[in-house]
Amino acid sequence: MDSNSQNIPTQSEEEVLKHLRSCLDETSEDQAIYFRIAAVLSSKISEGYFEAGEWLPSHRSLARSFDVNLTTITKSLNYLKDRGVISAQAGKGTVVRGRALDHTPPSYDVPDVTPEIDLSVHTQTLDAVKSILQDGASEFFASATSEIYSYYPAAGDTHSLDTARKWTRLLGFEETESSLAVTAGAQHALLIALSACMQRGDVILAPTVVYQGLKSSAKMLGLGILPVQIDEDGIIPDELEKSLRNPRVKALFVMPNFDNPTTITMSKERRAAIARIAKAHSLILIEDDVYRPLATDDLTSLRRLYPEGTFYFYSLSKVITPGCRFGILAYPPAFANAVATASRGSVWMPERYSLAIARWLIQSGAGREILKITRKTNVTRHEIARQILGPQLLQTREEGNIIWLPMATEAQAKQMKDRLAARGVGVSASDVFKIGENGQPDGIRIYKSSAKNEDEWRIALRTIASQFHQMN
Repeated sequence: MDSNSQNIPTQSEEEVLKHLRSCLDETSEDQAIYFRIAAVLSSKISEGYFEAGEWLPSHRSLARSFDVNLTTITKSLNYLKDRGVISAQAGKGTVVRGRALDHTPPSYDVPDVTPEIDLSVHTQTLDAVKSILQDGASEFFASATSEIYSYYPAAGDTHSLDTARKWTRLLGFEETESSLAVTAGAQHALLIALSACMQRGDVILAPTVVYQGLKSSAKMLGLGILPVQIDEDGIIPDELEKSLRNPRVKALFVMPNFDNPTTITMSKERRAAIARIAKAHSLILIEDDVYRPLATDDLTSLRRLYPEGTFYFYSLSKVITPGCRFGILAYPPAFANAVATASRGSVWMPERYSLAIARWLIQSGAGREILKITRKTNVTRHEIARQILGPQLLQTREEGNIIWLPMATEAQAKQMKDRLAARGVGVSASDVFKIGENGQPDGIRIYKSSAKNEDEWRIALRTIASQFHQMN
């Protein structure tokens, strides 16, 4: 071992390496050798065989024990490093990470100069929506102010949970025997779900390109993420079953409706297949359905098919306005205590002003009106995009809020982003959504909602079309 590898007093280096080799021999040879080695080391860390702050054997010792070259060992350790399991310290070696993570924000968290037309993030720009919210401001502000003098239950009091159920009925979502919690938006709901059903060192599966908020939450909680290949209908069932050979896999993150960033909406047959596999393997599903309120027809949730194993959430941030941090999490009753603990440990209780807005939107009918305006705007802007981008525009649902423009490679997507930024248009490239080095598909994500008006939308799209044609 390295000179700092002093933390296993009861075993010699030879015994440790022999044990690791025997563990590798028990893994499936269907998977790449670097991944098998990473899985063995990660499993040993999860079991406590290697403890936080402990140094792993040197690269050369591991390579000799596993009978591979140094490049393979480096790839295995980089895989674990990227997922927050270990840290590499120059001149010292590789150390198991503890609770105090040496966290470095990923590139998409580093602020850039905001472009003139920023379509990389969702913003509420519609004057009609702003007018509705401003008209009701005095009413919901007064309501919230009357409630800020006390503490409330972590996962929601009677009034907030009643508001959550009314929103569920308004949107036509199915009601099940799952319990409900009110959260500070969808990202908070995701954090609660992960905290409630997973432990440090566990692995969550996700599409090869995925909502970047999952990557942030998983890194913060010390969870690994493994990619599952997708096609035009979402997660491929056979690929999901292959991924479940890893014993550390506990959950699957999925957006079956209006996926972010790919915009894919799963077919009923694909949903049924995913739910069937999850049930057979007791796999927990974490279902993000934030865009479903925009749908003009009934879309089946995975929770409807597998309520006993699904954490399901949506919020008003993406469909009403980002500042309304009101989310709803439905979860299996068996996790009630864990959900309450995660809620209390993160924000203590639901935020009263966002709750007051959500309640007012229901009582006044403004919520239904804003959804109607938003859908109509999205459909109009989708038609404009179809006219300008033509065959480059994927055949996605027009009422959704995202456009995914496919690119041939990650490098091309990043180049497109940079070229557009230089011309005052902001978009997101596929590299910020990828899990691993070889995730597919590549492209750029564009938010319809973020242009101030149709004229600005046309200017942005013409700029995008011009750069796309120059690069192709």
